Amino acid sequence: MPEPTASINHYVDSDRPEIISVDVKRSVAHEIHRMKAEYKKMFGAFPRRILDVGCGNGLFLLVAKELGFETHGVEPSSAMCERVNAKGLTVTQCAIDEYENYHQYDLIVLNSVIEHLSDPSKEIQFIAERLGPKTVMCFQQAVYDGLIPKLLKSTWYGWAPEEHYWHFPGASFEAFIEKSPLKVLKKIRTNLHYQAVPLRAIRHWKSFLFSNFQKMLSVIASIFRRGDSVTFYTVSKH
Repeated sequence: MPEPTASINHYVDSDRPEIISVDVKRSVAHEIHRMKAEYKKMFGAFPRRILDVGCGNGLFLLVAKELGFETHGVEPSSAMCERVNAKGLTVTQCAIDEYENYHQYDLIVLNSVIEHLSDPSKEIQFIAERLGPKTVMCFQQAVYDGLIPKLLKSTWYGWAPEEHYWHFPGASFEAFIEKSPLKVLKKIRTNLHYQAVPLRAIRHWKSFLFSNFQKMLSVIASIFRRGDSVTFYTVSKH
């Protein structure tokens, strides 16, 4: 596919809108509880320290901290780092391969990060070589072999050719990870976030109908395990 038009400076200078609703926070909390439970199955104890790589405005970190975790973020954008700090959270402004302390964490989360990297193999190798013996890397990855992208095609919001170097189906992403120094222990297929819009919140009928249609599709996709997002739980092969 063509290279995205966004340069690395795009992420350093980026200041994206922030949407924190009760529904979104509930969804994030559900994901964190699931990660916590999966970690305990693997190592017999709950994780305590979480690192969010590409943490954006810090929503994941905020919810994790409210749930009692020790948290830290890595983020290249100075504007978003300011927002993270304003929430009372800690973040290091740097690129993935400029951070060295990956071994200090029980869980390392990369949510929709890999597709933004021109050379993800290099970045994954960098992190994998610095993992602790009980560190789990969780890749939360949009995948285009789910029900919604197959039906919505170019209107699926997981496509972002102006920013993404890569788009993956689930099996290809797993094969990509397995070629790295990591091994996949478990994968859980879910959905990207789709929010139903109540009647009282209608602004535009087309937007209202489309949003609720997507929400309905996400429920159907969950039933048939054809969601458009997969969480891969990985550990070092060494």
